[in-house]
Amino acid sequence: MGDFVYYNGASLLNADCPINFCIGNRSIGKSYYWKRYLFKQYVEKGKKFIYLRRHVNDIDMSAPTWFDDIGNVYPNYNVEFKGNIFYAKNLDTDTANICGYAFALSMIHKLKSVPMEDVDFIFFDEFIPENLQYLKPLDPTYEPKLLLSVYLTVARGYKRPIRDEVKIICAANLITLYNPYFSFFSITIKPSKKQYNKIVHNNVYVEIVTLEETANLIRESKIGKVLENTTYGDYALSNVPLLDVESNIKKRPQRCRVFFEIYLYKWYICYFDDYGNNYIAPGFDQNIKLKYKVTDVEGDNILWFKGDIVRTMRKCVENNKLFYHDMETKSALMGLLTPRVGGL
Repeated sequence: MGDFVYYNGASLLNADCPINFCIGNRSIGKSYYWKRYLFKQYVEKGKKFIYLRRHVNDIDMSAPTWFDDIGNVYPNYNVEFKGNIFYAKNLDTDTANICGYAFALSMIHKLKSVPMEDVDFIFFDEFIPENLQYLKPLDPTYEPKLLLSVYLTVARGYKRPIRDEVKIICAANLITLYNPYFSFFSITIKPSKKQYNKIVHNNVYVEIVTLEETANLIRESKIGKVLENTTYGDYALSNVPLLDVESNIKKRPQRCRVFFEIYLYKWYICYFDDYGNNYIAPGFDQNIKLKYKVTDVEGDNILWFKGDIVRTMRKCVENNKLFYHDMETKSALMGLLTPRVGGL
């Protein structure tokens, strides 16, 4: 067996961007690295942090024990979580002080009441959900705008307009390369065999990390033998996007009619055939009368994509009657069209 290789965030930090995305294969220590780094900033510089998750129950489940695995690195400290606050207790002096906060993106309005002048880092864990259920699926700009709101709230100036040292670090496993954040920030990055595949676009940093040494150690374990030759194993071991699979990818047949057009950062056309199948492909035709928008587009007469048309399309998904022109089209629209528990 080889040596275990941990993730290292030096490249992200050296890029010095305000918005950062870190995506990597499982079990390489992304969260471990960042929680250790955040606590080090507190111990050495007195800087606090924000631990961000999507839902309140995510915070309730993870925050109370989030720092347990770095106890050997800082044996003189004990971290306790109460309310939405992390307290660092110095065992040598028997004193406890606030070192950070935990917030759910869905309840981020509570952030307004917290003093932020000594908070330099926001760590958003699992920013890509495995079920692709974002907070407002009918508004893919909602979460990216919330993220920018969080940044501006934390980085607002104290005796200066903005604190450039503030950084948001969003981490996730490689669920998919197509997500509302990358669409919003116009990020295009392809899978690569590089250990650190990274780009900077408009002061937004993105890295896809693949540590083969770690994957090989898992392959040699008992569960690794189970994972091999499965699609989940491709994701867990080889960093293949979990949901970027080729099912329901099909070009529309010749004998199809236009159903509607939809704008989601760019235009798509939905066609249907005589058998109840629907096909979505990139494109725009100004002569098509039935148009919907998901993200803002010029034209006050364009309807928002919601209500009956959403239910119709999700019914097509349930009945396996919806097909996509290519993987990019599928990934752009899949989260929007996936049926949700409890309605829209």
